[in-house]
Amino acid sequence: MSQKSPMIDLSSLSQYTPSIQIDISEPGIYAFSNLDSCGKTYLASLLKKLRNRERVDSYAYPAPFDPAKLLDPGKRDLVMLDRYDMYAGQGTEEIVSFARSGIVLIDYKNYPIQCFHRSCRLHMYQDRLVVKGGRY
Repeated sequence: MSQKSPMIDLSSLSQYTPSIQIDISEPGIYAFSNLDSCGKTYLASLLKKLRNRERVDSYAYPAPFDPAKLLDPGKRDLVMLDRYDMYAGQGTEEIVSFARSGIVLIDYKNYPIQCFHRSCRLHMYQDRLVVKGGRY
């Protein structure tokens, strides 16, 4: 009998301006399949600003990458790694471990992620950012 993954509710992110809508409810690793200049770094900056109010955070190069501190499931439900290719391969064990109970969004350019992941896409609108998980 397989154990069902816990559902993650990030609906509280919709109260901010611009609102953030995460249409992913299952834990896991989700890699952006978007092209450049679609708002991923902007999303990362918004998530970082919310880290003291919500169970979200982000990391973006060139900030020091401390996966054990950033990927703490006791403090976070969602973590975004922007420009992860700049630290290719670092923190893989911590990412996989966190993704058992949380959502990891990863932006990378030319580096294949060394663990199972699903795809996601970012859609920017005038008043909101929407992340959708799926097959892209």
